Amino acid sequence: MPGTSKGGNVYGRIRVTLPISVARDLEKFQRAMANVTHCMHESGQRSSRVGLYLRAREFIVDACTLQVSEL
Repeated sequence: MPGTSKGGNVYGRIRVTLPISVARDLEKFQRAMANVTHCMHESGQRSSRVGLYLRAREFIVDACTLQVSEL
């Protein structure tokens, strides 16, 4: 079925806003993407506990700390 994974979970696009200083530095970019992945995983666990299928789809990465914030 289009729009679902093999496990039946709905997937779609996410939006990550990166500062240019992070996007142009491979090491920072990789750490930022790891932080986004961790944030998405945590978001999915929180929502599954209450029976919701909502997940964060927009994230912003801080240039200095590489911390990820959900929108």
